[in-house]
Amino acid sequence: MKGFLARRFEVLCVLVLVLSAAAWFGAAFYYFDMLSHFRVHYLVLAVLCMPVFAWSGRWKWLAAAGLAAGLNLPPLLPAYLPAVQPEGGSTARVSLRVVAANVHSDNDQYAAFIDWAYKQKPDVIIALEVNPAWARALKPLQAAFPHHVQIPRHDNFGLSVFSRLPLSEQKLLLLGNAGVPSLLLRLNTGKQDVAILVTHPPPPISEDYFAMRNVQLDDAAAYMARIKGPRMLIGDLNTSQWSPYFTRMRNRAGLRDARNGFGILPTWPASLPGLMIPLDHCLVSPEVTVREIQTGEDIGSDHLPLFVEIAY
Repeated sequence: MKGFLARRFEVLCVLVLVLSAAAWFGAAFYYFDMLSHFRVHYLVLAVLCMPVFAWSGRWKWLAAAGLAAGLNLPPLLPAYLPAVQPEGGSTARVSLRVVAANVHSDNDQYAAFIDWAYKQKPDVIIALEVNPAWARALKPLQAAFPHHVQIPRHDNFGLSVFSRLPLSEQKLLLLGNAGVPSLLLRLNTGKQDVAILVTHPPPPISEDYFAMRNVQLDDAAAYMARIKGPRMLIGDLNTSQWSPYFTRMRNRAGLRDARNGFGILPTWPASLPGLMIPLDHCLVSPEVTVREIQTGEDIGSDHLPLFVEIAY
């Protein structure tokens, strides 16, 4: 029995080791990049193998499982290590609370999202995948959030933003080559404006879409790198933070991942909690303090919403 069980775990260990190694070469091949999103799952499976190998005295296999775990642990650590925050964050003069969600164009649970969003007491509400039906459902937000931009579409790339604060600038951008909208907003806080870029690149469901996603991420990075002062990039980026393309975007933009120090916070697919990965992101500039970031409750979408509070 012991040998029978151990042999099955040997097969699992080989599979996890191969997938974990391949995930480090995402920049070289489309499918390897897809593998990079499941670092947590590889780590869990590698750790599950260890007691079986120890129990059966398979020490070389125990070392192989340790190697598989070691390949996945470093990319996960920033989410749990204390985050580097700018000095003076606790006494910052400006704070901003932002809600962002891919509401899913086929989702008709409009009240679930609106009720959850109101509970967060946000200054800004951002919705992605807004079609005409969602645009109509979100209209009542205008009473409490008088500064707004709605770009409904019949595909999955409509956008809506509602703000309590005045918008000193609003600009429709066509980043990348997919022909989908992004929004650049400057919020007038009465002290120092903050720039927010809302973007939603195509999902990498084929090599062509994969290429379009990466171009849009690169263009978003280049655009953010030109902006001075406090800034935030937020949206469903259709990638995890472990993709080399996410890392390239973050570095080129001069931003940091708001998740650092707060956990992995997976957001998709909401219907499969054990398999979820983080696709919805917020990145901030060096002078911005992240006071809180967390995922919200089920709003009927395939994504969980994000809540972020920043200060500067």
